Amino acid sequence: MDCIRVRKIGRIIKIGNTYGRIIISCYVDDLLIGVSKNALEQWKIDKSKLASIYKIKDIGLCQWILNMAVEQNQDVDGTISVSQEKYINEIVEKYEMTNANVCATPSVVNPLTKLQIDSAVPLSKKDHETYRSIVGACSYAAITTRIDIAYAVNKCAQALASPTTNDMIAIKRVVRYLKGTSKYKLVFGKNGLIVIVIPIGVVQVIIWIVKVQVVLLLMC
Repeated sequence: MDCIRVRKIGRIIKIGNTYGRIIISCYVDDLLIGVSKNALEQWKIDKSKLASIYKIKDIGLCQWILNMAVEQNQDVDGTISVSQEKYINEIVEKYEMTNANVCATPSVVNPLTKLQIDSAVPLSKKDHETYRSIVGACSYAAITTRIDIAYAVNKCAQALASPTTNDMIAIKRVVRYLKGTSKYKLVFGKNGLIVIVIPIGVVQVIIWIVKVQVVLLLMC
């Protein structure tokens, strides 16, 4: 049995000719446990040991963690979905954009014209603080469930030191895009597939897909 310590505790258990895995991640006083099916019995033993030392409460399958809603469908199609509709709605309300028009893309398709660039002015101190706050809020969504806005948010983050009115328009466009796509889900499926889907009634439409590749690292 091995214990891997990075920012989480990982335990790899050999059971017969197969390997089971237990991953314990901790945020303040909340533990999120990932257990492969062939390690469930071992986890029950480990949980009993933890309970004998610490006061713990098992609240069942994870449904909410760090502003992310979690849906587990292993028994149906073997997927885990994470989304941030509530978090996105809070962003929209916080920056008073509930009446803003939604847009189809997180960034403009065509580059700014020379006139638009030349007419931009630096933001005031108050607007600069607001800009930094919006970029920070959108960055969290970008690195968790909304990887479709990662490029747009990154470009806005590059202007944090001295943003202009054009930059404020750009980051607010990201918020307008999120407002119209708040129900999007990041779905982790079998065989390393990761997709973004739009729930439409009982149907889920895939709009983005990537397959995780296994890389072998060798040290000489």
